[in-house]
Amino acid sequence: MIRVGDRVGPGEPVVVDAVRAASFAAALDPSAVGVAAAGHDEHTGAQDFGGGRTAAPATMVVALALALGAAGGPVDLLGPMIRSGEAAGVVHGDQQLTVHRPVRVGDRLVFASTVRTVRRLPGALVTVIVTEAIDVTDAAPDRTDGQVVADLQATFVLADPSAPAAGPAS
Repeated sequence: MIRVGDRVGPGEPVVVDAVRAASFAAALDPSAVGVAAAGHDEHTGAQDFGGGRTAAPATMVVALALALGAAGGPVDLLGPMIRSGEAAGVVHGDQQLTVHRPVRVGDRLVFASTVRTVRRLPGALVTVIVTEAIDVTDAAPDRTDGQVVADLQATFVLADPSAPAAGPAS
């Protein structure tokens, strides 16, 4: 059972590399391919943050945090409930992203997630999970002094497997 205050992470770092950032940007906007690939081409006009570290799309942090197997992400909290049969499925409801600074090519991000709220509804459990994306590129080995890059607040609806199945509409 998931409870308010449950926490996972931080996990192992995920490196934001230029190829991954370019692929993500191209999926969002094919005309952005040259800008997103700025890690390979300094003549594209992409914003440079020093040392050749260009910005990746801000929403890339959401994709990384929600990826299956992202240590410290929300899936780390929800996965055990699904595998044990406590939840019959998960629907990703709402999300909010607060960016504290741009995600940059070369960042080493770790994720730490905490359950903020849990609410029971007939046939479902609704939970809000807050995930911090922390850049540990220049952090101490224990990763306790990294810089928070973004906060992701996501709402998930977990289906109760013991709830009666909905019948056909009449």
